[in-house]
Amino acid sequence: MVFLIKLAAALVLGALATVISHVTAGAPLFGAAAATSLLGYFLVSLASFVLSPWLPVLTEKLTPQRETGKVKWFNANKGYGFITRDNGDDVFVHFRSIRGKGRRSLIEGESVQFVLAQGEKGAQAEDVRTLNGD
Repeated sequence: MVFLIKLAAALVLGALATVISHVTAGAPLFGAAAATSLLGYFLVSLASFVLSPWLPVLTEKLTPQRETGKVKWFNANKGYGFITRDNGDDVFVHFRSIRGKGRRSLIEGESVQFVLAQGEKGAQAEDVRTLNGD
């Protein structure tokens, strides 16, 4: 029953929004153009209503999970180093993955946050940011 009430509310609001947009644009409220517009809005409303319970799950899967760790070592001349993840594993980091104003190197022992990615030679850190705000 709640499902039907929510569906009806979504459809009524969609139809009302379509009518208001037609009136403000000076478009006719009746005819083929109005019917097509209402049908389109109906389909969009229906799809968003049906998909809404799964949107948090889809968003979570699309958003990469950030990890934290400490810089094990970083050679500024060569432009790469390693981060020790919180689980103890080491992960490669290249200077191009470091974010922050003008940052192109990391300091040993510095706490960082990053996205774990799979590179050609194994795991590597991407979108690396220091936890001190730089």
